[in-house]
Amino acid sequence: MNEAAKDGTAGWSVSRSNVDQMNQVMKIVDEDLRAGALGVGVGSAYMARGLTTYEQFEVQRTAGRYGRLTAVHTRFHASASTPTEGQLGVSEILANAMVLRAPLLVCHDNDYGWWENQEKLQMARAQGFNVWAEYYPFAAGSTAIGADFLRP
Repeated sequence: MNEAAKDGTAGWSVSRSNVDQMNQVMKIVDEDLRAGALGVGVGSAYMARGLTTYEQFEVQRTAGRYGRLTAVHTRFHASASTPTEGQLGVSEILANAMVLRAPLLVCHDNDYGWWENQEKLQMARAQGFNVWAEYYPFAAGSTAIGADFLRP
């Protein structure tokens, strides 16, 4: 049995929440935002099949109620294959942010399709929406942390 299964979290990335579970999660998110959290981070790239579009919408709505941002590592991140192009993940959360008038930060927008995402974000900002993207300064897929480049 793997470690994730021992603590009851096996399948978290592909298991969809039912309404009661989603409401429980949103309650916790709401409590944390009321306590002063700066925003909410969502790793939808890691749970593209387990996170419903409605759950993504609800977390953005919950953060938006407080004027806080939702930072999202988007669904289909870095995919260049139709019908799962990375831009679809950005379009999903950008549409939510715009209808909710909620702040948004697109995480790691320097992969395939970044130019399309940036055009959409710029157009939304020109209309007064608080939507942005950030770029990672390392090679794609580099989750290791190190400072070898500083070695004398």
